Parts: sequence; C-alpha cells; structure tokens
Amino acid sequence: MSPLQRGTAAKRQGVAHTPEARDTYTPQLEYASQMAGRAILRHNAILIFLSLCIIYVSVPTKNYYWDGIGFAQDIEQAAARPDGLLHPNHLLYNALGHELWTLSAALGYHVRALGILQLLNAILGAATAAVLFSILRRTVRSPYAATCLAFGFAFSATWWKFATDANSYIPSTFLLTICLWLLLGNTRPAPFALGVAHAGSALLHQLAIFFYPAAVLGLWYQSSSEPHRRRLLNITQYTVSAAGLTLLVYSLAFAARGGSFDFSKFVSWCASHSPDASFSFAIGKNAVTSLLGQVKLVLGGRLRLFLDQRNIVAALSIAAMIVTLAALCRRIFRAGVFVPRLKAPFLPIQRICLVWIFSYVVFLLFWLPHNTFYRLFYLPALVLLAGIFIGSSRTGSHRLALSVAVLFFFNFGFHIYPQAQPGVNPALQIATTMREVWGPGTIVYWDVYAAENRTIRYFNPQAEWKELWGPAQISQTQRSLAAAKEGGGTVWFDSVALEQLMTDREFRMWLKANWRMGKTYEFFNRDRKLGFVQLLPAPETVRLNS
Repeated sequence: MSPLQRGTAAKRQGVAHTPEARDTYTPQLEYASQMAGRAILRHNAILIFLSLCIIYVSVPTKNYYWDGIGFAQDIEQAAARPDGLLHPNHLLYNALGHELWTLSAALGYHVRALGILQLLNAILGAATAAVLFSILRRTVRSPYAATCLAFGFAFSATWWKFATDANSYIPSTFLLTICLWLLLGNTRPAPFALGVAHAGSALLHQLAIFFYPAAVLGLWYQSSSEPHRRRLLNITQYTVSAAGLTLLVYSLAFAARGGSFDFSKFVSWCASHSPDASFSFAIGKNAVTSLLGQVKLVLGGRLRLFLDQRNIVAALSIAAMIVTLAALCRRIFRAGVFVPRLKAPFLPIQRICLVWIFSYVVFLLFWLPHNTFYRLFYLPALVLLAGIFIGSSRTGSHRLALSVAVLFFFNFGFHIYPQAQPGVNPALQIATTMREVWGPGTIVYWDVYAAENRTIRYFNPQAEWKELWGPAQISQTQRSLAAAKEGGGTVWFDSVALEQLMTDREFRMWLKANWRMGKTYEFFNRDRKLGFVQLLPAPETVRLNS
C-alpha cells in the first residue's frame, strides 16, 4: 500500500485467522512475505517492459516528428556546429543523443542518429509503463488492474506513436514518472532525489517544470507523519535541489555557447521559442481544441490513411477490434455499467493527480493547445487517476482487459501500423527520389521554414545543404549563389522558395543574367507544392570587335 494511503491495512493472505495461526505469524514470516511480493512485482514489471520494447521496436514510425529529424541532424553535424547540441527548450536531449550515437559508433554500430533516438524512446517508453505499473500495483493493490492500466497507457495513441519516434517528450516524462514513484513508492521522503529527478526531466524538456505543484503537494502528504517544520524543510530541500541544479546547468550551457554571461541575454535565451509559437487567448476555440486533444491523446488515426493503404495487417487489426468490442459490449450488457467510487485512502493521490493535470491543462489552454503531444506530460496522472477509481470498485467480467484490447487493436490498425509504412511520409518518398539525382557534393539550397525539407535533407547526406531564410536575407543568398557559380559545382534550388525570391525585381534580373533553369522535380503533399530546380550557369556573353 502506498504510504499516502490511510485506513485499514489489507488482510494477510494465506494465514488462517485462529489463535494458533496468529501465534505462528512471526516478523520473519512477514519479512519473507514482503520480499516475495516485491520479487513478483519486479518480475511482472520486467515482463511488461520487455514485451513493450519488442512491440515498440517492431513498428518504428516512418512519419517522423519534424523536430526529431532536426535533432538527429544536429547530432550528426555536431563537429561542425556544436551549438546545435544545446537548445534551451530541451537543453540536454541532443547532448544525450550525441553521446549515445558516439558510443554506438565506438562499439562498431555505424547507424544514423535518428535510429538511435528512436531506439532510446522505445526503451524509455516501455520503462515508463513498467514504472507506472509498479506505482499502480502498490497503490490500487490489484495486479489485474495495474497490468491493464499500464498496457492501456502504453497503447494510448500519442504515447505509442512518440515512443517509436525521435523526440524529447518520452525521456522527460519517464523522469516525471520516476518522481511519482519517489513520492508514492517510498515510505520515507527523499526530497533531494526527487529534486534531481525533476531537474533531469526539465533539462530534457522545459515543460516538465509544471510538475512542480504536484511534487510539492505529494511531498507534503508523504511527510504527513513528521512535524510541520520538517515538512516545510523537505519541500525547501526539494525546491532548492531541483531549481538549483536546473539553473546551474542552464548557466553553464549559456556560458559555453557565448563565452561569457549576460543575465538579460540569459533570460531571453532560456525563454526563446519558435517564431510561430505564441500564446492564444481565444478561450472558446482553445477549449474545444483542448478537448479534442484529450481524445487524440488516447485514440488516433485517420480513416483516409487506412483506406488509402488498404493494408492486410491493419485490416486484420480492425477486424480484431470489432470482435473484441462486441465481446466488451456483451460483458457490459450482462454485468452492467461500471460505476467507479473513490474510497477515502485514495483522496491524497487523487489530489496530487488533479493538481498535476490542472497545471498543464491551464497552461496548454493558452499555449499551443493544438499540440497534443504536449499532453504526454500529464498522461501518467490521468492513468493513475483512473487506477484509483477502478481500484476502489469491483471490475470483474474482464471488462478492463477487453477495453485495453480494443484500444490496442484500434490504435494499431488506424494509427501505428499505417504510419510505420514508408509510403505514409511524402517527404521520405521525395528524399528517396532525389537521392538518385543528387550526387556527392551537389549544392542544394533549401527553405528552412518548409518542414518537409528537413526530412529530405536528412536522408540525402551526400549533398551540401545551404539554408534559405526568406527574402530578408536575399543579398546573402545572392552572394552564396555567386560563390557556387565560381566553384563550378552542381546547384539545385528549392523551387517554391525560388518563386518567392523572384518577386524581388533586382534578384530576378540578377538571376536571369547569371543562371538558367534546368531540370525541375515537383511534388505535392496534400495541397502543398514542393520541388527542386537545377540552376545552370548562364553562357557568358562574348562581345566581338568589328
């Protein structure tokens, strides 16, 4: 039982309630029983971890998260651009990926950084579910409910997708789950360890800081048997260790990038974000988007994608889902609708979960509410909250297991398996096509604001890529093209970006005087046009003397 729970202790199982039996129940027997229970708990957690690792690794996504491609690119070009390893939004994630990629190469496994990051997330995604199982097993005291909920967490749409992709959300949430284990799994508070784990999570992604109110409340409840002054001291120790370690690492990283330390620039750097990210105060619209995000967090997929692929594996999964759903409906019809009831011992855990969820929901109501993957940070709280309600009631008839099975087959058929196919990613197909066109050393100018270009670039490392930052830097682009012409290399240009640049009359005239258009490859990603055009040096004009 979790140390936060109060009430009547569970009866010892396997011991007859007679005076003779009570006399023979010794502390040694109780200790042996506890050790056996812990061994079974570890055994089950390991089985969950291994089974999920196999599932995640078996279906890695091909519909890559755009930032994940960027992370992998930064890791592989760290020798030329080491600053790319230290991004303030996820300070140590790229550095961690770079160390693992370097270690892999040292061991003789020369693979791309993207594969390393995907493997890391598969392992940590499975580990998060295993840790959550351990927390649920200690809290709800039901191996059946804990196992079902752990798998339900692992097979929720957004978690499953991102556990097979490259991103910093999975490692950061894993450490938040470790924080939860320190709060609910330990009988004694460990404020310093809690602070270190929370700092590690925040250093992998800044959004982890919103776990702080839940951590403070959990530490307060965990210290309930201690004097008031000691409880405040525990919270202070946790706060100082978490905030101090985070600020120390950020300060060192900032100084390493610039060679000096300026406080105002440091604050601006820590709070920097993408130019297209901002707060939105359209509360009504954001509330609807947030509610839809909650659904997408659990259920994913697109019917159109499923129908376009017509894949037999996905079709079999949907068929299995329909059969399982029918069995679930039959059980519900026979046994009645499950009405959860919360018992008093679970109230502290309920409050911790609600504070955890509330902190994120309020922030995400105004900050990019359409980014469903940000909601991964409080997904463990949602599952634990469901667990304490289910653990307070009888859930027979295997309804919970059938519900998880429906979730698995639905998300696998409509969401996970279709996105594991190469054809789902148009940018990957374009990259494959252009790989046959661009030889080693080909110079390619690419628009940094087109997300598809990151994938095309990553899967064509043989080319030399030059960034285009729009009309604002048109003179820099002109000088770069002039240098490329002098070098005599093969030059290709993002055709959509070129059209935009040619709206500038001076650049258009200069381009016509120095270059002519060659081969053009055009593609369409839904309603977006993509393409590349070869630029050939214009023939020199020779003036003959009469």
